[in-house]
Amino acid sequence: MPYCTLPDKTKLYFEIYGSELDLSKSEARIKPTIIASHGGPAGDHTFHAPFFELLAKDAQVILYDHRGCGRSDGDNPDEWNLQQWAKDLHDFCQALSIKNLYIAGISFGGWVAMQYGVLYPNAYKGLILIDTEAFFDINTKMDDYEEVAGPEIREIVYNCYTNPTIENKRCFAKECVPLFTKKPFPAELYQHCLIRDNLDKHFKLNVAPKYNLINCLSVVTACVLYISGTTNPHHSANSAKRSVEAFTKTNVELHLLDGIGFTTTDNPELVAEIVTSFINDK
Repeated sequence: MPYCTLPDKTKLYFEIYGSELDLSKSEARIKPTIIASHGGPAGDHTFHAPFFELLAKDAQVILYDHRGCGRSDGDNPDEWNLQQWAKDLHDFCQALSIKNLYIAGISFGGWVAMQYGVLYPNAYKGLILIDTEAFFDINTKMDDYEEVAGPEIREIVYNCYTNPTIENKRCFAKECVPLFTKKPFPAELYQHCLIRDNLDKHFKLNVAPKYNLINCLSVVTACVLYISGTTNPHHSANSAKRSVEAFTKTNVELHLLDGIGFTTTDNPELVAEIVTSFINDK
């Protein structure tokens, strides 16, 4: 099994898609490496694997499970926080001696990617942020849902984040998750995904309410690609715009995909094309 052992002996599960060397020409070329930080956080990397496989021709893509997620170690709630997850990402890259590095984060994985970008601003070539935001505010989240689905949805969102019981999360899954996308998440994305419910509860009660990097992202000077849909209330276009404005020391390539929800589900080929163009132009 492919595991990377961190300095504190925690083992992170990972998979590699694509080769590091491009041997298609007369001289071998080292392709960029993309480290994929998965969403959730209670799930694992397998949910995003079909999308990242689309990038494997132009990059070496490494997907891993965060501490406490999927097939990785980590059952201590005291270690379930963004600073630790970002440090794990840094230690993971150091252990594998990865160069020419891009960090890609989707949803919660974007939170980890941005926290990593703030803590280690000189350790990477670029950030690729997809369907995510640099802050969490329950009132903003409820406003975004109400704009799409009406005032009745506010209470469902509020209850899911402030009292994440099984019943409240089931209600959120039934009423809110279908609003994420224009077409439903394919059933096969869930087939191999390992869910850790205790981590999800901890995240909603202890991590999300404290998350705000808006005043920290000015330390980022590397290139940034930011992709978001315009119809997904969970990762809204307004939140994307506010997040992009916080990168004051670098130019951000922003793509707001009109009429699209969760972008890697609604139009994965387009998103892969945008990402490929971004890494090949640098």
